[in-house]
Order: sequence, then structure tokens, then C-alpha cells
Amino acid sequence: MATLCDETGNLLRDIPESQLIELAETVRLRSEEAGLFFYPKLNARRLIRLNLRPMIISAEQADYVGRVYLEMERAAKMIFSIRRQDLSVRELLPVEPEIESLMESSLAAGHLHPQTFFGRADSVCDVSAKNWKESLRIVEMNLSGLGACYYAGAADKIIWECLNRTLIDRFPKTGFKPAHEFIDLLIKQAIAHAGLINRSAASVGMISFDSEKLGPDELSKTVGIFKERNYRICACEPPELRQSGEEIVCGNGIVDVVYRDTTVSDLLEGEKTGDDMTGLRAAFLSNQVVSGIAGDLDHKAILELFTSERYRRFFTTEQRDLFRRHVIWTRVVRDVRTDAPDGGDVGLIEYIRANRRTLLLKPNTGYGGKGVLFGPSHSTAEWDLAIAEALAEPSSCVVQVFVPPPVVLCPVAREGRISWEEYKYVLAFSASQFGVTFLNRFSKSGAVNISGDAGIMGTMIADRG
Repeated sequence: MATLCDETGNLLRDIPESQLIELAETVRLRSEEAGLFFYPKLNARRLIRLNLRPMIISAEQADYVGRVYLEMERAAKMIFSIRRQDLSVRELLPVEPEIESLMESSLAAGHLHPQTFFGRADSVCDVSAKNWKESLRIVEMNLSGLGACYYAGAADKIIWECLNRTLIDRFPKTGFKPAHEFIDLLIKQAIAHAGLINRSAASVGMISFDSEKLGPDELSKTVGIFKERNYRICACEPPELRQSGEEIVCGNGIVDVVYRDTTVSDLLEGEKTGDDMTGLRAAFLSNQVVSGIAGDLDHKAILELFTSERYRRFFTTEQRDLFRRHVIWTRVVRDVRTDAPDGGDVGLIEYIRANRRTLLLKPNTGYGGKGVLFGPSHSTAEWDLAIAEALAEPSSCVVQVFVPPPVVLCPVAREGRISWEEYKYVLAFSASQFGVTFLNRFSKSGAVNISGDAGIMGTMIADRG
């Protein structure tokens, strides 16, 4: 099973060039029909590329990474409490005063628990290797805002429809199916949260920013799909949420759960220009938002809590074992002594300076791959400058061990010909009681993000019985 990804690549090589060109055009047209566009700036869009080579995940692999994600999420839900117990954690995970106040108000109101996250883990993992399990390294946890959920499912469906018959003909004893749909997990998580807070009606309001089409353009399509499936759903911009008595409403309808795909800071930005956010604030205070307010502690620095001896007392033996095997060594850049990746005691700044070729620097918060500095790609002078800038702004930056993403050879159609080119990929996954799903991205650059130049590898789950 470990070599099925490679076998798929060989299968594509056996397809005549003319058929691959036709396949590439079919995938492009279906991507346009599905609306797989990204808006890098206002009034400008680009089509998100779909790789002709699918990501083949075995049923065993899907089950394993699903269990890893759920344990990581359980640990992440402890962060809010750990942060209150240990003041040093507040320094690692700073938040804006208004968000701190909202967190404390939620706690005081007795509505901080249960928190429901709809998140994703980004990892480096060579799924085609015999030691794929040992190669799994989680590099980020995203718990407060997931883009591209609709894109992932649409990509899986397009690649499945285009390649399913070819795969079945080549591997008749293997069952193939698209990965569990990302947006299906989303709506089921929201509805499950409604049950946890005793709101059985489960009307879901999805926050949108339709007045400014920027970044992923998927919410209207997601809402449309949910309505076709007879879910009680509405799209609303943040100021449209209002508090009426004990209820949160949008228009004339009650909203039981609000789903957000961005940070609290972004959501409350409108207050600075006079927008009324009392309804949104009330939804957070009454624990009616997925992801909950504690999701905004999904700083890159939470991986320091998972990989530092200093904080091991907060986690179970099983969690610590999982962290040791699968979480990348991460530290907030600051002048401190700490345990190095090999367990030795080191001065952190001296260690970062001396090991540029094995490390990377990235912002503690934010998304989209912005501001990532890969040590091997930069000079000593550039590296030292980045360290100085990080020290000048406390808790703004983390350092991680750099693990190069695996590389796959993929067919690319250009000007009526097929070329085979190397691409890096990252394995991104989410899980809940309802299943496990994937958003796998590929790129030639180091930062494999859709907001950059990355495309999507449609995912298929394979079961050889």
C-alpha cells in the first residue's frame, strides 16, 4: 500500500500524451465550472490549479492521521487553561486586549466550555514511503479559520470523476473513493456543537465578507450546497448579527450557531469604522461560535508547549509520546535557555544563529505562508537581521526545524505538450467524530499555500481490503 502513490504516477506515464492533454483541459474546464478561483486582489482572480496526479491515501493512513489530529485537538483545547495557570504561556501566546477581554468575559459568563474547533493540521509526510508514519511531522495547527474547504471537496470530486475508471482498470482489487468532504465535516461539527449547548434546532449562520471579494471565493457556493441538502443555513456579514433577548438573529431568523473562517481580530476590525458588532460579541459570550474563542490561541507557538520539557507536565503520557513522534520542534524567538531538538540545553539565540541551514523562521500568528524565512535559502547576514527583528518585537516570531516537503513528479500541460515536473507537497488534514478529510497542496516554492502559487492535489482514499 505504501507504494500506491508511486504506482499512480507510473500509471499516468502510461497514458498517451494526447489523452493527458485532453484530461488536463477537462480538469481546467471543470475547475472553472466549479468556481475554483482565488482573488489575490480586488477585481482580479486566478484559477486554482488542480494537479493531474491525485494524492492517494490508504485507508490505514487516513485512520492514523485522523487519530493523530483528534489527539492534537484535545491537547489544543487545554491551552486556554494552561495559559491561565502559567504566565510564561501568556508571553508565548499574546492576544490583543479586546480579545483577551472577550476570552475572560466568556469564562466569567460560564460559557467557555465546551469549545468546538473546526481546524486543520498542516504537516510534512511522505505518504508513498514505507516509513510514512515516521515521516509525519506536524508544522502548524489552524483552529480559528480555514479557507479552501469548498475547494478541497470540489477538487477531490473533479479528479475522482476524471480518473476513477482509469484507476479501477489498473487496480481492480483496490477500492477508491474521494476523501470525506471538508464542508460535510464543517456543517456536522456546527450542528453537533448546537446540540452540546442545548440548541437542537441547529440553524447555522456562516459569516461572510461578500462586500469585498478577496482571497478564497467559496462561501456562497458552500451555503448553496447546504441549502440543497436541506440544512437550515444563512450567510451574514458580521454587523448583520444582532442580539434579540436571549437569541442571536440575522434578518428575521434565529441563528443557533455561527461559523467563522477567520480570526476574531479580523471579525472585530469593523468596529474601528463604526460597525455594530454587539451581536457577534454576544454569540462568542454565549459560546455559539465555531470555532470558539479559544481557537484564537492557535499561534505557531502552541507547538513549543507540545515539544518543550518545561510544559510536559500539562499533558498525558500518550500525548507527550505523540508530540515526540509527530510534532516539529518549535520555539518562540527570545533570549532564553531551552532544550534543543536533540534534548541538550542550549542558549536559543546562539543555537538559531549557528544552525541556519536546518531551521526556518515564521510569524507566530497569521496565515497564508507570509513572512516565512527558510534558513538554507538565505545568507548569514539576512538570517541575523531576521533574528534581530524578531527580538525587537517580543513573541512575534517562532523558529522551527526545517523539514523539506516531499517531492513528486507530476504531468503538466503547456502549449500542447506534457512535461513532467517536480513539485513539493504538504499533507493537511482534519478529523472529527464524523470522519477525516484532506486539503493537500502542491507548489514549486517552499511555502505551499493557495494564497501564493500553490494548487490542490485531489485526494482519493484507497482500500486494498
